[in-house]
Amino acid sequence: MSRDSHLFRTVLCALNFVCCLLPVLAGPLPASRLFDADWHDRQLFLGDLLPEAQADALTLEDASIYHLELSLDEALTTVEGRQEVFYTNRGDRSLDELVFQLFPNLLGGNLEIQGVRVNDQEVAPSYLEGRTALRVPLPLILPVDSSVVIALDFRLRVPEDISRNFGILAFRNGVLSLAHAYPLLAVYGEDGWDLDPPSPHGDLLFAESSFYRVRVSAPAGLVVVTSGRQVDRRLEGQRQVLTFAAGPVRDFFLAASFDYHLQSRTVGGTVVRSYSLAGERRSAERALGYAAAALDIFSARFGGYPYRELDLVPIATSALGVEFPGIVAIADALEGQGSDGGPLLEGTTVHEVAHQWFYGLVGNDQVTEPWLDESLAQYATSLYFRDRYGERAYQGFRQSLQERWESVGRREMPIGLAAGEYTPREYGAIVYGLGPLVLELLAERLGEGVFTAFLRGYVTEFTYGNATTADFEALAEESCACDLGDFFARWVGP
Repeated sequence: MSRDSHLFRTVLCALNFVCCLLPVLAGPLPASRLFDADWHDRQLFLGDLLPEAQADALTLEDASIYHLELSLDEALTTVEGRQEVFYTNRGDRSLDELVFQLFPNLLGGNLEIQGVRVNDQEVAPSYLEGRTALRVPLPLILPVDSSVVIALDFRLRVPEDISRNFGILAFRNGVLSLAHAYPLLAVYGEDGWDLDPPSPHGDLLFAESSFYRVRVSAPAGLVVVTSGRQVDRRLEGQRQVLTFAAGPVRDFFLAASFDYHLQSRTVGGTVVRSYSLAGERRSAERALGYAAAALDIFSARFGGYPYRELDLVPIATSALGVEFPGIVAIADALEGQGSDGGPLLEGTTVHEVAHQWFYGLVGNDQVTEPWLDESLAQYATSLYFRDRYGERAYQGFRQSLQERWESVGRREMPIGLAAGEYTPREYGAIVYGLGPLVLELLAERLGEGVFTAFLRGYVTEFTYGNATTADFEALAEESCACDLGDFFARWVGP
């Protein structure tokens, strides 16, 4: 080896944050203490998927695996949790730490970490970003393509107000909503761990697709609705123990109430379940019909919905609706607007179902590039109205987009800014109003047939992955064999 080659290797080693002489994590990994299951067994998760989606899931060999145990108290305001995460270093450099997002500490709750172990060895974690993230030091270096098991014990206090990020983590009006209620691995990229602070008026999740096994201990009469599907239930006195499997998904969401009532129907191989609270059965039935129709339309346009279940649940959110993997949360106030569910129910339900493709299947950084899921979900909603009802309904929904944009004087702001770069009014007007109109312009420029094929190809290309604006632009240019730099510079931003 030449002197220059040796110097290059030494520098490269330093840039990868590992010295060649440092010990590394190696050897057999501990088995799960929460489930009697091999870490690499995918069969339970595949049962949550329709057959055509299983091949894509099986390619995610290095996806993280979460084992969660959650115990809900009788008041539904405290959660005792235990968690194990099987993590594989999929990056291009060795790691000496892992970082978890603690979203409840952003959402008005309190997530307290009570113990952390790395491969059964206790370590001393440290809080970051005002206790909204947790640094877990690794006792040894984790090389590329190597794995580790992180175990965390925690306690969560659930807030009862809905003033923070739409109330997606709260117990209110007899409904428990547990969004991002556990330590969630941050995304690791070229610049390290992604910890961009979210905006109060935008979504906050940026996560990799992972597999989840979750055991929930709860009062026996509580109706529990989650991402994924229930695979077991047993009674232990006045409590029930439920087991769920979900994956590949970006997050695990749970909603629960003693007052939930269920109605359902089947679309293709997917069971759509709509839950209602007292007096809201008719609006929940309407939402069920809207979701079933949207599932059918979007599967035809963008590729099949991959899961065997899609749930709709009312929660006490200050938003009209909120998307989660395999589950749509709708404002209880919206469902209670009248016997037909009110005029906003259809558009809200369809928009959130569209997120099962744009956010669920194709992920993105919702903090820095919210247009990639919100504008696309709005555009998909406009297609739903045209496909289901015809041109007049399409133009009616399009008019609502124009009105959103007109609320800021038809200002030509880029649609591709980070959520925090907009005021709350601008965020709704530009990302939700102008954004889908820009996508309509892009469809006109490419031609409707090319654009339709492009969107389907975009979903296929990035299924279970994360896309960026650069990815979207590059694939659009490949689809049309044209240069779209001027278009994206004007409408989306640098």
